[in-house]
Amino acid sequence: MTSGSALVTIELSALPDMDADELDNLTASLREALLELDVDAVAPVKTKELPVGAKPAEAFTVGTLALTTSPVLIASVVRLIETWIKNRPLHKLTLTIGDDHLEINQASRSEQRLVVETFIAQHARE
Repeated sequence: MTSGSALVTIELSALPDMDADELDNLTASLREALLELDVDAVAPVKTKELPVGAKPAEAFTVGTLALTTSPVLIASVVRLIETWIKNRPLHKLTLTIGDDHLEINQASRSEQRLVVETFIAQHARE
């Protein structure tokens, strides 16, 4: 991570009937959309412990991305995610910067807008 960059962890939470392949496909779709922004990097997050029988190259946490970007692009990242998640079969999506978390879920539009604007204001000025 370069000086002045923000590390954002993005975790997609699946609906109860979704399998790992579906979640992986949604994660890949979000990654492709994020790469269209001028972010530094977007990559799957490696797992800390390998599942039994897994090869090291397969050791990624399904549904989790690490994004590195300039703080001035945080608003663009969050707005893209807000648009992207609509009509996707997900329970919620969580963005984490340091100890701060933003959950985008099925809240009313006005409630979600207030939470998103507060999160953006906090991290766009860092």
